[in-house]
Amino acid sequence: MSKITQIRQRARNHLQKGKYDKAIEEYKRLTGMEKKNPNHFNELGDIFLKAGDSVQAVSSFEKAVVNYEKVALYNNAVAVCKKILRIIPDRIDTIYKLGELRAKQKLGGEARAYFSQFLDRVAADAESCGSGMQQKVCGILELVPEAEEILRKAADVFVAMGIKSSAVEILTKLADDACRSGDREKEGLYRRQIETLRG
Repeated sequence: MSKITQIRQRARNHLQKGKYDKAIEEYKRLTGMEKKNPNHFNELGDIFLKAGDSVQAVSSFEKAVVNYEKVALYNNAVAVCKKILRIIPDRIDTIYKLGELRAKQKLGGEARAYFSQFLDRVAADAESCGSGMQQKVCGILELVPEAEEILRKAADVFVAMGIKSSAVEILTKLADDACRSGDREKEGLYRRQIETLRG
């Protein structure tokens, strides 16, 4: 029996007896031995949850997501992200990550839905979102560059963040697209928004 199998067996025995702290110790040993194995971090997160430590559970789950993504096990990463959202439903970084994972899987509809949710939350409270948010919004625009709803919401986020030049750039693209498609009403709406921002 390999060392890893022995450690897992000991952890299982501790879990069956309800000795979560001992099981956690064993799993920490596992994650130390195999730092890139996402399954160990996922299982450790589950044990932390059973022990009532949601902060450590989320931390372990996040490490699992990173490592699942590195080996292109996107569905596993998505499943773990959903676990995180069951613990912290409004965690915007996780909502963003779900959009990113789905975009990598070429699941555009789901990616747009998660990104839309992310942008709504950021626009509602742009000041408390911290640094790196502009980079994330730009990342969304690279992943789903032609989605009108996402572009509109990204413009709103840039306005909320005080980055008017980026908002004007997006609105100009939307106005030009509306002009090309012959939608004068939408074009007028976007041009008025541009004038307001420039005013």
